[in-house]
Amino acid sequence: MKTKVIQKTFLSFTAGFAALLATTTAHAQGLPGIYELSFCPGSILYVGQEVIPHASVTDSFGNGALSGYVQFQVCKRGRTPQPSSACEIDGTARWRTIRDRWQVNPPQGNLCLGCLPADPGNACGFWGAVVNPRTIGFRFKYVSQGSGIVDGMSLPQDVTWLPLP
Repeated sequence: MKTKVIQKTFLSFTAGFAALLATTTAHAQGLPGIYELSFCPGSILYVGQEVIPHASVTDSFGNGALSGYVQFQVCKRGRTPQPSSACEIDGTARWRTIRDRWQVNPPQGNLCLGCLPADPGNACGFWGAVVNPRTIGFRFKYVSQGSGIVDGMSLPQDVTWLPLP
């Protein structure tokens, strides 16, 4: 009987210590983040219009990330861009990084070209225009580099190019 009580006490202590360690480790990595993807000038365009993917990274209190970088990704099957559903639901395509790194709060200025806020925590990429009507899925991955906000991924979103009226 005494052995069972000691074993239960030890197991209880071990579980409590593991939970404390997990909480401390998560806190040491940073605050939970909010990772929002938007597009300039919007997500429905006409063929020939350029799109600029815009990443906004804030902590759970709304404070923008002061460092780190984002990797914009596009859904592709082979070399052909696809809607996000092809990567997320069908599994017929894969997420591919557009460019290795886009710095949050770049020292050379914001690449958003005046159409999106230049607040802390922002990064803009460049995709350009398409010549044929289509829908393309985008998302971004955030790497904190000690910003105090945990690494994270935005939800995927699509941009649709319509034929010219």
